[in-house]
Amino acid sequence: MSVIEFARQRMEEESREPDGGDCRYWRAYLDGALAQAKEDARKEADHD
Repeated sequence: MSVIEFARQRMEEESREPDGGDCRYWRAYLDGALAQAKEDARKEADHD
């Protein structure tokens, strides 16, 4: 399971909590993981 998949899963699980749980935390974590993956892909493309 990738970091992105894990963060999505946790965000979905937390969103089911009555008080929203830590959904906002996991959304921010997911956003960061997606941004990092995009940056890594760009660096890899520039490197080739």
